[in-house]
Amino acid sequence: MEDIKQFLTALGVQVYPMHAEPGAKPPYIVYGLDGADDFAADGIHAEKAETGTIDLYTQDMLDPLKQKIENGLDSLAGNRTIAWYLNSVQTETEAGTQKSGYTGLLHFEWVFEIGA
Repeated sequence: MEDIKQFLTALGVQVYPMHAEPGAKPPYIVYGLDGADDFAADGIHAEKAETGTIDLYTQDMLDPLKQKIENGLDSLAGNRTIAWYLNSVQTETEAGTQKSGYTGLLHFEWVFEIGA
């Protein structure tokens, strides 16, 4: 997971583990682990993998950070076993208010699995 953190922080924008601080200004990135996908055999974990997400919040549909994140994930494959895909692109709405309008914020979410 340290590899993920290092390449994300090198992108030059604010990076948060698990959730952003209130009032975070876009663009920013949130990342975290959300589970494991181990291969168990004969009562042991023969192969271990961690699963997680990387989330980019931006106001620009063509933000170059999108490609930089994908290039970074590809470059990690040379060092470790990693699989990833772009899971969704969403528009964010105001949470906790009666008006649920578009905030102008786009949310790109990548899912990854990395050999532990």
